[in-house]
Amino acid sequence: MLNIAICDDDGSFAGSLEELLWRMGKTYGLRLEIDVYLDGSSLVKEVLSGRRYDIICLDIQMKEMDGVEAARQIRKLDRIVELIYVTSYDSYMKEVFEVTPSGFIVKPLNQKEFETTFYRVLQTVIGQDAYYRFRYNKEEYKLLIRDILYFTSDLRKTYIIEEGGRYMEYRKLNDISNILGQGNNMFVRIHKSYLVNYRHVVRFSYGSVELSNGEVLPVSSHRKKEVDEQLAKLMSLLPK
Repeated sequence: MLNIAICDDDGSFAGSLEELLWRMGKTYGLRLEIDVYLDGSSLVKEVLSGRRYDIICLDIQMKEMDGVEAARQIRKLDRIVELIYVTSYDSYMKEVFEVTPSGFIVKPLNQKEFETTFYRVLQTVIGQDAYYRFRYNKEEYKLLIRDILYFTSDLRKTYIIEEGGRYMEYRKLNDISNILGQGNNMFVRIHKSYLVNYRHVVRFSYGSVELSNGEVLPVSSHRKKEVDEQLAKLMSLLPK
């Protein structure tokens, strides 16, 4: 079951988007449950009460709690949910970037563009339970990729940092990046010693990133262009 929320104060648009999602569900053979909200506060209230979604389609500018603030509140409780902004506005890049959106669609709705974005996000949702596997001291380990905050290297050793602890393996960051790239494009090489999970990034600045656990990691100056390109790819559907 794929749980989807639509949050848009334009009821007609929200209805059209819901209809399109139902059609896509039939096309892809998906079991869907879709909830529609007409303002951000109603959506946030449901999430606060324990409701969880795999994907949220969220309008940016609404009269009662806009999409930016709604996303900030939701991210405090759920770092995994995929956020797709559906908006007529292109002036919110800095604000929406803080909540790690998965895609942007510009109104009026272009069906082909939305289907492309939805399919890409769907592949991420399906892959969220994928594992990163490694071996250390003759023992096999596997960690949920979505739970990994970052990898950091120290000479020949690489440490895997997640919310629940720290692990070690003997593998180069380049090799780890290649392994993750085969099925997961959410890791960004910000420094020769750090490979971070974009899903756990709260804020990017010129010289550092802040993660969901409060840690701040440096962004290498000579990797700045590369990092920007990776971020642009992750936010590939940002309206111009």
